Amino acid sequence: TEKRILIYAIAQYRQQNVPNWTNGVCLVSPKEYATLFNIKDRNLYASLKEATYKLFTREVTIPEIHPVTKKEHSIKTRWITEQSTCDDIGYIHIVFHDRVIPYFHDLQDSFTYYDIEQVSKFNNVYAIRLYELLKQREDFNSRKLSVAQLRQLFELEDSEYVQLNDFKRRVIDASVKQI
Repeated sequence: TEKRILIYAIAQYRQQNVPNWTNGVCLVSPKEYATLFNIKDRNLYASLKEATYKLFTREVTIPEIHPVTKKEHSIKTRWITEQSTCDDIGYIHIVFHDRVIPYFHDLQDSFTYYDIEQVSKFNNVYAIRLYELLKQREDFNSRKLSVAQLRQLFELEDSEYVQLNDFKRRVIDASVKQI
């Protein structure tokens, strides 16, 4: 759900002229979200509230070049700086961190483009990420990544899917099946 909220926000950002995104502020409409991702869930608003709170607590690492030393370093920040819910009207209000917003500006040139409908039915975050990784090299018809690289790209903890057969079955095979 967190990944889908980010995808929803990116879609809103790309449209720029819609009222659901202005200067890092995104209003998530459960009705639009449900339509976009083909979700029929009576508790969707509660699920979105919970996922937005989790997104609020998540870190993101941004590599940058230090302005003085000119060396690469990493900055840890949050995806969003504010999250609130409007139970009366059923919207969720999120504000993306200033450090993250420039990456939204660069989406057209730097990131993989795909239609949201292509991943809307995936219910596995690893399937979405694997799809994105494969889509990046679509023109080459192949992509070679080590298990260590995949683990890093899937943001797996060292304690998750330690056994290769578990990783293959629960992450890779499950993702390929959805795709």
